[in-house]
Amino acid sequence: CVAVASVAGFPHGSSNTATKLYEGRDLLRRGAKEIGIVVNFGKMISRQFQHIETEILQMSESCRQEGAICKVVFENGYLADDLKVILCRICKRCEVDFAETSTCFGPTGYTLPDLALMKSILKDRVKMKASGGVRTLERAIEVYNAGCDRFGSTATAVILEDWKRVLAEREAEKKRAAAQAQAT
Repeated sequence: CVAVASVAGFPHGSSNTATKLYEGRDLLRRGAKEIGIVVNFGKMISRQFQHIETEILQMSESCRQEGAICKVVFENGYLADDLKVILCRICKRCEVDFAETSTCFGPTGYTLPDLALMKSILKDRVKMKASGGVRTLERAIEVYNAGCDRFGSTATAVILEDWKRVLAEREAEKKRAAAQAQAT
């Protein structure tokens, strides 16, 4: 079974709240099981926090009513650290399921300092997704170790092939160790 995920307000989050909610609710009616709502970073930068919180809360409630996952996409490359902290707190209050670092359309993807900052606020109440720049197995492991539950990547085939290689190497090493133990 494949669960359909989609986005509202993609890629820049600049559509108005009514449009984002229409997009999200229409997608839920059509069977989507996860909605990512892109934060209007212009409103975050201009410190219109009540607007942002109201928008996120409405989408979160719509998703919850349908048993769907609600993910908030930050676009961290445009946000100062204090705004990232405020947005994390909003996500906790609105009981969203995931906070995501980037749409990959902004100036940067995830950074380890951003992940550490977000994790320090979100703790285990909101899961994290790193997006933008996860193109190798090493990076995937890096974001996992930083506390991410998911990552977005355009290089999944490469990452999966590397993971298969690592698992095969581990299995071969176990067999060598077992053979050496039997020989002694």
